[in-house]
Amino acid sequence: MTDRSTYHGEVNNGAFVLPLLCSTLTNCKFLDGIPDGVGVLLSVFGATYAGAMADGKKHGAGVEMQTNGTIYSGEFQGGVASGYGIYIGTLGDKYIGQWEQGARHGVGVSVDAEAVIMTTHFSMDEPVLSSNESGTTLSWEDVQPHVLRAVLAEKTAIRNQETARQRHIDAIVQDMTAVGSETLSTHEAIEAFEAREEMETTEFILDQSDQMQQVNVVAGELKFTEAQLTQRQKELRTDITAKRQQLSLIAKFCALVETRESQVQEAKRTLATLQRQLDVQVPNIANAADSSSATEPERHVRTASPENF
Repeated sequence: MTDRSTYHGEVNNGAFVLPLLCSTLTNCKFLDGIPDGVGVLLSVFGATYAGAMADGKKHGAGVEMQTNGTIYSGEFQGGVASGYGIYIGTLGDKYIGQWEQGARHGVGVSVDAEAVIMTTHFSMDEPVLSSNESGTTLSWEDVQPHVLRAVLAEKTAIRNQETARQRHIDAIVQDMTAVGSETLSTHEAIEAFEAREEMETTEFILDQSDQMQQVNVVAGELKFTEAQLTQRQKELRTDITAKRQQLSLIAKFCALVETRESQVQEAKRTLATLQRQLDVQVPNIANAADSSSATEPERHVRTASPENF
C-alpha cells in the first residue's frame, strides 16, 4: 500500500502499530510483517476501517467509515466491499443487500431518509427496473434471503470491529510502554548505569520539588486573591442591602406623595364644585334682595295715604 495509511492490529499473529509507508513495508518494525488478521486501518484521507485483513488488504467482515459520515458494514474482498453488507448514507438512507467490487450489485432493499422501503436491483451501482425471470418488480420473497445474509454479515462485521478496536488500543499501549533493553557485562558498567540512574532520579526529584514550590506559590497567590474577592463580595452585599433599604424608603415616600397629591386634587375638585354652587346662589340672593327693597316703599306709601286725607 502506498497511501501512507496506518495499521493498528495483528501482524503475523502479533499486535503492533505499523505505518504503511510502502507496499513492501520496508520502513516498518518488522520487514516481512504485513497486516494479517483483525485490526484498525487509518487512511491518510480520513477513512477508518476496523475488521479483518489479509495480505495487507481489507478482506473479510469489517466496518468502514468515511469522512463524510457514510458507513459500510459487511464483507470485503481484495480491499473493496464485495459480498453482502449494509450501507448507511449521510442522510440516513440505507441499502441492504449484495455488493461487488465496491459497488451495489445484485438485489437488496433500499430505505430512504423518510423510512420508505422498496426492493431494488443494481448492476454495478446502476439501478435495474426489473430483476426476476418474469420481468416484474421484485417481491419481498425474492430479496428476503439476501437481506438476511446482509444483516448477518453486518453482525459479523460489528464483532470484528469491536475486536479490532481492542487490538488498536493494545497496540497503542504496547507502543507507548515499550522500554529499550541494555546489556551490562562488567561491574564498572553496572556501577556507571546505577550512578546514571541515581543522578537522573535525583534530577527528577529536584525538578518535581521546584515545580511543587512554584505550584505552592501560585496557590498562595490564588488564596490571597480569593480572600480579597470574598471580602469585596461581602462589602458589595452590604452596599446592596443598604441601597435596597434606601430604595424601599424612596418607594414608600413616592407612594405617599402620590396619595397626598391625589387627595389635594380631590380637594381642589371639591372646592371648585362648591365655588360654582356659590356663584349660582349669590345672584339669586341679590335679586331677592332687590325685590324686597322695591316692595317696601310701596307698603309705606299705601299705609300713609289714609292719614294724609
